Amino acid sequence: MWILIMIEQIALLVVGMLIHKGTEKKIFIIFNVYWVGLLILLKIVPFGGYAISNNTFIMIMLFLFFINLGFLLGGKKRESDNASIRNEVERSYEYAISNKLVCMYLILSMLFLIYYAVRYYIIVQEVGGVEARNIRYFVGPLFRSTPEILFYNYIIVPSKYLSCFFIAYGFFRGRFKCKELIVPGIVLILSCYIGGGRMDIVYLLFAIVFAFLFKERSSIRLTNKGILWKKRGLIIVLLGIVASVGIMLAMIYLTAYRSNQYSLSFSIIGKYGVKLFEHVVGYNIGPFGALDVAIQEGILKNKWYVARSTIFGGIEEVLQYFMSYLGVSFVGARNELGMVLNQPITVGNLTFNALLTALCWFYSDLGILGIVIYSFLFGFLVRYSISKFYNCKNVFVMAILFHLLYQYMVLNLNWYLVTVGNMFYVIGLFYLSKQYGKWRRHKGFS
Repeated sequence: MWILIMIEQIALLVVGMLIHKGTEKKIFIIFNVYWVGLLILLKIVPFGGYAISNNTFIMIMLFLFFINLGFLLGGKKRESDNASIRNEVERSYEYAISNKLVCMYLILSMLFLIYYAVRYYIIVQEVGGVEARNIRYFVGPLFRSTPEILFYNYIIVPSKYLSCFFIAYGFFRGRFKCKELIVPGIVLILSCYIGGGRMDIVYLLFAIVFAFLFKERSSIRLTNKGILWKKRGLIIVLLGIVASVGIMLAMIYLTAYRSNQYSLSFSIIGKYGVKLFEHVVGYNIGPFGALDVAIQEGILKNKWYVARSTIFGGIEEVLQYFMSYLGVSFVGARNELGMVLNQPITVGNLTFNALLTALCWFYSDLGILGIVIYSFLFGFLVRYSISKFYNCKNVFVMAILFHLLYQYMVLNLNWYLVTVGNMFYVIGLFYLSKQYGKWRRHKGFS
C-alpha cells in the first residue's frame, strides 16, 4: 500500500508540474514533496515502532488524491503577474498600518497580553513551566472564568496571526520599518511566552516562506540600478539568515522552557536542540500512528455528524456557550471530539495525544466520505484563494491566503481552522478587505 501511495504522489507531481505555472506550481510541488518526505519517514522511522495499517494508508491515499485534485481544479484565469501587484499590495498595506481599527486592535491585544504574561509569570514561579503550560488551556489561576478564557481565545489569539503576517510582509516588500514591527513583535513574543507554544513560531516561519514565494520577479525591474537591487537582495538574505538563527534559538528556548529550564547556555542549546529535532520528527509522523490506533481501537468513530459537525465545530462552540447561558445543555461535536484527542494514545512503545492529523476531523464527520469531500473542497479553496489574491491584490486577502496555506502545509498535524479564533481572524480580514475596497474607490484608484 505504501508503494501505491508513493506512485500516486510521483504521478501527481508530474501532472502538477505539467499543468501549473508560477506560484501555484511552487506551492503544489512543496506540498507534495513534503508529503513524500513524510511517507518516507513513516516507512523508515515509524513512530514508536508502530506499523500503520493498510486501512489508514488507504485514507491517506484518498486524502492526497482528492486534495490535489481540488487544487488542480480550483484555479481560475487570473491576471498575469506584473509589478502592479507589488504596488497594489503596498498601497493596501499602507492603508492597513494607518487604519485606526487595526492599530487599536493590536495595541489593545498587546496590553492584554502584557497583563496575562505578568500573571503567567507569577504562576510559573509557583508551579513551574510544565504545570503552568497545562493551566493555559483551562479556567483556573490564569483565566479565572469562562468568559475570560473565551475572550482570550476568540479575540486576543487572532492578533498573533496578524502580527506574524505583518512581520513576514517585510520580506515580501524587500524592506523593514522598525516602528511597524514593534507592536507585532511584542504581541508574538508574549503569545509564545503564555503557554510556551512553539506553533506560533512555526506559523511565522511559514509566513516568511510564503512571502518569498509571492514576491514577484517583476518587482526587481522597479529599479534601473542593478547594483542597488543587489545590495538590497544581500540585505534581505542576511536578514533571512539572522531570522532563521533567531527562530531556531527561540524554538530551542521554548523547548527548554517546557522542561523548566529558563536560561540558555551552549550545553542547554545542544541538549534541547537535539530534543527539538526529535519533537519535529515525532510531531510530523506521530499523528498518523495515533490516528491509526484511535480508529483500530474504536477510540475515534465517525459518530459526531448527526445534526452536528466537527469540521465547522467553531460555530457549534459559540452556539453551545450561548445555549448554556439559556439553561440548555448542549455539547458541541468539536468539544466531544476534543475529549478524544486529549486522551493519551499508546502508539507502539510511545504515547501521543492532541494531534491526530486533519484526517481525524474529516473522518469523524462523515467517515471515508468526509475525507473525500473535505479534502477536495479544501484543496479547491486554497487554489481559488491564490487566484483571488492575484485578482484583488490587497494585503488583507494576502493575509487570508497565508492563513489557508499554513493550514494546507500542516494538515498532517491538525485541523486548526475549526477554532473560533481562526474564524474571527478570517472574518475580520474579509471585513477590512471590503472597507479597503470602498476606500480605494472613494480615492479614485482604478
